[in-house]
Amino acid sequence: MGIISPQMVVGAIIATVVGGYVLHCEYVKNDRAQFIATLEAQAEEQKRKIKQQIKDDKLRKENADAENKRTTDALRVTIKRLRDQRAGASFVPPASSAAKRPDRATFDRAELERALQRLDDGVSGIVEEGDQARIDLDTAKRWSNSVLRLRLSQRLTPPS
Repeated sequence: MGIISPQMVVGAIIATVVGGYVLHCEYVKNDRAQFIATLEAQAEEQKRKIKQQIKDDKLRKENADAENKRTTDALRVTIKRLRDQRAGASFVPPASSAAKRPDRATFDRAELERALQRLDDGVSGIVEEGDQARIDLDTAKRWSNSVLRLRLSQRLTPPS
């Protein structure tokens, strides 16, 4: 009775090994569940940040488009005003009062006036296209710079 049999020792060792293995498996299962919960929480936080980023980017784009429209409208008003001012004036200076035939002073006055008007219209159109392209480019630069500054500030901000 006082002697421990070898079967009891082997049984105790097997019970200890099996019990340790079961406890280890439970520990790994709990640790894995915590790890997965942490990853899911981080994924949800990242999704929230991305949705906010998309919302902010759309707002910046809308603001840039609105600014572009305001600037373009102001350009069109200015161009119309300048064209209206020129429309009332003649391109060719008036003929001298001493001229015998003021309507013909070595050139056909009406034809020259029409040619200069066509030239002015063509040049004005090219200038207007250039101004529009400059406005669009400036707006795109401001928008992209604001997005880049935001991205840079987010990279420099340590994660929480």
